[in-house]
Order: sequence, then structure tokens, then C-alpha cells
Amino acid sequence: MAEEKDPFTKLHMAIEKSLLDAKMKIVSWNSSRDPQPDQPTDDELPEFQARPAGFSGILGGNSAETDITASYQLLLNTGDQRLGYALFPQLWKLLGVLHGLKYGTLDTLEFNNRQFVRDVTIDAATMGLSNPEVNRGIEGWTALWNVNIICTFAEADFA
Repeated sequence: MAEEKDPFTKLHMAIEKSLLDAKMKIVSWNSSRDPQPDQPTDDELPEFQARPAGFSGILGGNSAETDITASYQLLLNTGDQRLGYALFPQLWKLLGVLHGLKYGTLDTLEFNNRQFVRDVTIDAATMGLSNPEVNRGIEGWTALWNVNIICTFAEADFA
């Protein structure tokens, strides 16, 4: 695979790779699979999605550096209504992935030969039963994690 030219693609690819390495089934916009099948089959569940959710920051806010927060939503669709079978084990697995991202994967990413990820935070994880009419026919528990990745870039990164 060719080296990614921008730091945000590196972030997204690192998140997806971490989910795949943990043997999680992901809906990916970078694969040959339909990004969101109309109605996933039972063997495609539980599924995870890593969705870019926005960017915020301060341009040149810290001397000549720019701080950017890249926000992602990590969506879990369990396809099952059993808490101890589908929801809690998958949430624990996802928490392990997030821990590994913060303390082993993202903090080693480089852009222009400099590490750029400063911190990873979780704003909230909301859970509830899926509405199959609006969620591609998927029944069962769903959870949405709001994850923020705080990045710092030097002035030279924008040249």
C-alpha cells in the first residue's frame, strides 16, 4: 500500500486496522464490500463502523503550532438483544481497541517525520435498542462512542 499523504487518512486507516486486528467485523468505506449493505446477514453481525464526525481546532493557537481535534463516531450494531452475550462483551472488546489505539498505535503515527497525535478521549458512549426500520433491519443493541483524537501540527506541516 502506498504511503498516505495526509494525517487524517492515516488516523482513519489506523482505527480500521485496529478493529480488524481485534477480529471485529467492520463496515469500511475502504473495502470492496458494500459500505453499508441494505440489510446485513447474521454472519456479518456484530458490526462496527468508524465514521468521521468532524474537526475543530485552533490555527496557530500554540505559538506556531496548530491543534486539531479529529472526531470519530464508532458505531456498534450487535444484531442481538442479549446484554451479556452481545452488548457488554463487544463494548469491552472495543474499549480494549481504544486503549491500544491511545497507548500503542496512534501515538506512533508520524506525519512529516513527527508524531502528531497528542491524546485520545471518549466523550460519551450511548446505548440503546436499535430501531430496525431506520437501521437497515438490524435488531438488537446498538452503541455509539464519540472519540476525539487531538493532534498537533507544526507550521512546516502545512508548507
